[in-house]
Amino acid sequence: MAVFIPEIKIAETLNNILTIIRNNHNDAITNGQEERSLLYLLFKNTALGRYDFYENAKHLIITTPQNPKHLQVKLSYDQNDAGNVSGIFLSLASDSNRNDSLFIGEGDNEELVFDNVSGQNEYIKQYTRRFSTTYQLVIITENKNETSVLYNLFRCMIIACTEHLALEGVSNLKLGGQDLRVNMAVPDRLFMRAITMNFEYEVVTPEIFIQDIFTKIRVIAAIDSSDHYAIEDDSDSDSN
Repeated sequence: MAVFIPEIKIAETLNNILTIIRNNHNDAITNGQEERSLLYLLFKNTALGRYDFYENAKHLIITTPQNPKHLQVKLSYDQNDAGNVSGIFLSLASDSNRNDSLFIGEGDNEELVFDNVSGQNEYIKQYTRRFSTTYQLVIITENKNETSVLYNLFRCMIIACTEHLALEGVSNLKLGGQDLRVNMAVPDRLFMRAITMNFEYEVVTPEIFIQDIFTKIRVIAAIDSSDHYAIEDDSDSDSN
């Protein structure tokens, strides 16, 4: 199995949900049933003074890829995107090993089976390590109300897809949040808020990586050692 990379799975899931929300809203408008759109259900009758959350959510979310401000979850803040200083990206806050089984998780997963050059089955063990991690979904906009709209929308999206993420390998998901003022290459005029995602996941790696690495190390060490002795012998003969 391929190595599990949490940020890729989370970004992929959230971007798929964004597409679903856009299609759902466009279909609702086409059918004359705007009140049944997901955005409307989330933000109807929500306002802060004259700022209508639903109308602004439509402005922020219902866009096409041709729009310079088309929102997608990315793996880092794009400092080179001059057309759009706003953005949503994932940041790894911490990642640590915990709750492992014995023997490096050997036996937690089935062995891999391959046909070797002699036509016989070759069995390769797999090792497992479990990690407790914290990611931040960082939201950056030029308006504090827009930041609030996106923060609440994406939190709802994550809650809605918790079961899906669990099936994909994101276990025991817990959410938090906070405003940010961090030392990074983001203009001062922007407003930043993060959704904190605490969860556990597993990394599975086949034994063949370990065996190959140590075999190569031993071979290289043996070559280096023989070359070293050969050089010493040559120098001794020259001195005589």
